[in-house]
Order: sequence, then structure tokens, then C-alpha cells
Amino acid sequence: SAALAIAEFDGIDFQVDVADDLPLVLAEQRVLQEAVSNLLDNALKFVLIQPDSDGAMPPEVLLSIAAREAEGGTAVEIRVEDNGPGTEHTSVQLCKSGFRGQEAVNNRVPGTGLGLHIVEELVGLMEGELELASSKRLGGFSASIVVQCPSSEA
Repeated sequence: SAALAIAEFDGIDFQVDVADDLPLVLAEQRVLQEAVSNLLDNALKFVLIQPDSDGAMPPEVLLSIAAREAEGGTAVEIRVEDNGPGTEHTSVQLCKSGFRGQEAVNNRVPGTGLGLHIVEELVGLMEGELELASSKRLGGFSASIVVQCPSSEA
């Protein structure tokens, strides 16, 4: 995939963790693919901004896909995490509306700042949720797309 090629070129440790026996989701394939692609693009750009310039912490991105319980039943969570600079809690809502953070400006990260806004719009088309937070696993940024599974009631 393109994300894997970019990660390899930039020396990013890119890991994929996909759970076994994932249920089907209620989503348009192209829409979901575009949303995940935008999350990966952001992670692969921002993970290269490392707080300590001595390179002690190699850049790392993790894509994980797993089933989870959600308000409406079972859902699938597609999470992209990195060990980049992350973002302050107060900036998360701004990111969803097309905000270009100071880290992006200071470090000349390419892009328009619309990536997460586009993801939120795409996830909305699938009636899913976009969750943004600090990565508990890697310490940087975490973005999750949560998409409902069809009801098993027939």
C-alpha cells in the first residue's frame, strides 16, 4: 500500500494489528478507504516531528482494527496512532473543523489542515464516529473511526 511505501521510505516503524474474525460493517468501501487513508497520511506526516532532535525515539505508526461494543451494538474500530508530537486537548475540536496546528506551521508539514475535517465528513456519511485523543500506547496522537455492524436481529 502507499502508506507502507511512505513509511519505509521515511524510516517509520509502521505496524498493522488486525483482529481475527472481524464482523461486517455498515459502510461504503470507498468512503471508508478514503477516511482511513487521510488518517494514515496525517500520522505519517506528523510522526516525523519529534520533540527531541537527537533521534532517540524512532517514528512509529500503528494501525489497528478490532471489534468493540458500542452504544448501538457491535462496531468495528479502526485506530491510527503515532508517537509524534500529538495535540493539546483544546485543539482537538479545532482539528475537526480544518485547523492547521502550530506544529504543522512551525515544521512546514505539507497539507491544508483539512484532513481530519474531511475524515469527519466521510465518517458522518457512514453514520459512524470519529474519536480523537492522545495515544495511550504510543504517546502521540490517536484517531479512531468507529463504524456500526449490521444488527443480528432478523
